[in-house]
Amino acid sequence: MKFASAVFATLSMIVNGAFSMPNVEARSLEARLVADPQACGDPRLLTPLFRLSNGVKKDNFYTTSATEKANAIATGGYRDEGVEGYIWPTSTNGGQLQTIPFYRVYNPTVVNHFYTTSTAERDDAINNLGYNSEGIAGYVYNNAQCGGLPLYGVWSTNAQNDFYTMDADGVQEVVSGDPDGYVNEGIRAYIFRF
Repeated sequence: MKFASAVFATLSMIVNGAFSMPNVEARSLEARLVADPQACGDPRLLTPLFRLSNGVKKDNFYTTSATEKANAIATGGYRDEGVEGYIWPTSTNGGQLQTIPFYRVYNPTVVNHFYTTSTAERDDAINNLGYNSEGIAGYVYNNAQCGGLPLYGVWSTNAQNDFYTMDADGVQEVVSGDPDGYVNEGIRAYIFRF
């Protein structure tokens, strides 16, 4: 009798949704915006993070500015590689209160753009490694709480080049197959893909 009661109670809980799977749609940025617009920001305010590369200089360049992108292609020898993902242009529009700056620095001697969310890393690159600050590329999350996806970074001492991608398989491909000896630096930020 106790067993039958336990089975009945379990079935009732299942029918009533006590053991239902979480709704994946509810975790999306758009769904969270409806539930709590101040928590994660308005996805309509995200801006593309363009990825460009220069094979001769072995530099990867990321920008949210269409003008800067066009200039890099026209005068800098860069090739357009599309949109890597989407980030916030500011820290205040749309309520994205949890965002952090994604700093951009550049070393003209080795021709390398470096991106970081760490002020200590940025300052070290400027004070000790010959980099110049190029300001803030945009604003990102430091975790996946708001539905952001990892932006991975890899670094090559041989090529003096940083490369960033949302493609985890691409990271492994670069690390294991590139002759320049890239090293996986892990997740550098959380951004969005649409």
